[in-house]
Amino acid sequence: MPSMEANIILQNDGDMERYESSLVKFMESMESNVCYERTICDQLSLETIDFKKNQLTYVMVVPKEFCNLLNTLHGGIIASLCDVVSSNAVVLFTNDTKQSFSIDLSINYATAAPLGQPITIVSNVYKIGKKLVFTETTISNTSGVCIAKGTHNKYIR
Repeated sequence: MPSMEANIILQNDGDMERYESSLVKFMESMESNVCYERTICDQLSLETIDFKKNQLTYVMVVPKEFCNLLNTLHGGIIASLCDVVSSNAVVLFTNDTKQSFSIDLSINYATAAPLGQPITIVSNVYKIGKKLVFTETTISNTSGVCIAKGTHNKYIR
């Protein structure tokens, strides 16, 4: 993975143990991941972990391997980015290593991201229930133009 250094924003609630525990579990999850998700994560650089907003931000430059024949970011990769980044956010913000399963993934594509363009992927966990977690992910360029938005809901066991 290119970078795991991140700006970490904490709530002012004095619960450092919870944050430390979440970060340790998240890092262990990222380091032990040797499957498809690792292919995606190897292209990402972690930028911000915001415990106030339950928000995780990554940046990357669109690589050739992720492009379609038009030399723009492939739609399937966009869906994978939404899936993987929101799943990482679920692991981090639920402070849980339980298995989670996708129950719904929906992507709205707004514009293309050309080869070599820097992009930002922001995933927000906006509801954590007993068994369900709801996320929203936005992929945008450095000018803030939305490339795609995804919602991803997960069942936690």
